[in-house]
Amino acid sequence: MIAKRSPRRSDSKSSFKTLANYITDQKNGGAKVAYSQVSNCKSDRPTLAVAEIEATQALNTRAKNDKTYHLIVSMREGDSPTPEQLQDIEQDICSAIGLADHQRMSAYHTDTNNPHLHIAINKIHPETLRMVEPYYDQYRLGEACERLEIKHDLQVDNHAHDKKATRKATPELDEMREGGQKPLADWLAERKPDLGKVENWQQLHQAFAALGVELKRRGNGLSILDVKSGIAVKASAVDRQLSKAQLEKRFGVYQASPAVPEDKQGQYHTTAGHIGRSASRVALWDQYTQERNHAQAARQAAYKRIREAKAKELRRIKLEYEEKRAGVKRGDLARLRKSKQAAYSRLKAARVAATERVTQQAGQQRAEVRVQHAQPDWREWLQVRAGQGDEKALEALRTAKPRKAPEQANQIAGDCDDGTLFGRYQHQVHRNGAVTYRFKSGVLVDHGRQLSIGSKPSPELIEAGLKMALHKFGKNVQIKGNREFLAAAQPIAAKLGVGQSKRPRNPSALEQFIQAKNRQAGGKSDMLYYRRWQKGGTYLFLGVEESDQRRFVILQGANQKFVKELTDAEAQQLQAASQGSSLSLSDKGAIQIKRNLKRR
Repeated sequence: MIAKRSPRRSDSKSSFKTLANYITDQKNGGAKVAYSQVSNCKSDRPTLAVAEIEATQALNTRAKNDKTYHLIVSMREGDSPTPEQLQDIEQDICSAIGLADHQRMSAYHTDTNNPHLHIAINKIHPETLRMVEPYYDQYRLGEACERLEIKHDLQVDNHAHDKKATRKATPELDEMREGGQKPLADWLAERKPDLGKVENWQQLHQAFAALGVELKRRGNGLSILDVKSGIAVKASAVDRQLSKAQLEKRFGVYQASPAVPEDKQGQYHTTAGHIGRSASRVALWDQYTQERNHAQAARQAAYKRIREAKAKELRRIKLEYEEKRAGVKRGDLARLRKSKQAAYSRLKAARVAATERVTQQAGQQRAEVRVQHAQPDWREWLQVRAGQGDEKALEALRTAKPRKAPEQANQIAGDCDDGTLFGRYQHQVHRNGAVTYRFKSGVLVDHGRQLSIGSKPSPELIEAGLKMALHKFGKNVQIKGNREFLAAAQPIAAKLGVGQSKRPRNPSALEQFIQAKNRQAGGKSDMLYYRRWQKGGTYLFLGVEESDQRRFVILQGANQKFVKELTDAEAQQLQAASQGSSLSLSDKGAIQIKRNLKRR
């Protein structure tokens, strides 16, 4: 679903009546209108509503800009929202741009492959008579569409976002993380020296040298360089305490470091990433970086040729200008001074015009090079490969940005995600890893472990979804949704033998540990019960316990105890914490000890 504002007239004199006649299709007797509505007017009749709106607009004599806002909400092919859903979509979108209480008319057109909702809104508030102009509305419309796509189980589109609000400080690092790689900044953050034990610059340099990196001055700040790979990162990106200003407060003016010993080089490896360290994912990342580097090299070579050609042409223009100017100076074509000055002016104007032509031509050539050697980002690259049938790329795409199906959607779910792509069906891979399949009877959306179906699917579409689920998940599937969907799916599932067998799920080691702890606490009313840790926050550290060669941390929340399984690195980190310490956990489980450290 895409919502956009229709272009405004340059003279700001659009007619609400003309727009209302267009969206209600008065010319053809409303043949292409499947649904229409009048909102916030005293009458529901379109002719009376138009008269009321134009009267309201006439009461505001100060506004000079256009008083009418025309919004178009376009659906994807295959989407068929109900009138109730269209009412909710209209109200939500108008609220997002601050026009919820304004008078408006809407009509839903179905004469094209992409059905669309026209909304004509009076920007003059009916009570205050002030005109409301929704600035930067494209960003708020995009956010509303994303929200409504999930709420009403509509197909996903790309939307505009506020670049100022969403711009990331380190896009290269974020891209590496999504690619399953570990940036140098993250690697150093896990191994940085304890500044509490460092007393001067030399000790700090020695601590970094032991990691095979070097702390160096760069511009007005400091950077950390991995000596073997040549990769560098801003020191303050690793830790704010490593900024030049903070370090000079502690150790005085910066002092250069000695050379890093050769036996200390080469410890950092980018492939030890956070997620998806499978061989296929590493191979995809290597291929992506090779293509990106090749595109960058080709682009830079093309830029160099353009620069050289431009410089050569500018030199030719300069020499030609100087030669003609010298001819005017020594010739007798313009004996009077005034005539010479006019000749000089003409020559200079010709030189400026020729220089501008060369500069403009070089700019166009650079733009063509950018298009010719454009390189998509990591997710876009995976999206293209997945669309071509690469199931490993689809699996990596879903790991990079997993997507959950809407909670209330009609869906068929399984307990695995094998990344299957059904190439024999018309399909589209989205940036978030969802795959849309189009059938004559409707649309299916594969979210990995769920197949989402529309609100009122046909029997043919349900059967196609169950056959697809049988291939993806086997016979053990869960069918969820409203009563109508369940009633229609049950006989089809029985015919196909889907969803009939239920395999008992073996509890994980974490679940077994939690069950054992709760059994131990069963007879004590003053004992808090244990649950699986799920979200970030601040907790009290109660200790680490081991079961079946696995280690678990016990955390105290506000009125509940939580359990989280530990990696080897996390268990080693918590050796520095004493019981009663305050731990801060991120939503992804990263642990930070806040106070009460054990002294060694």
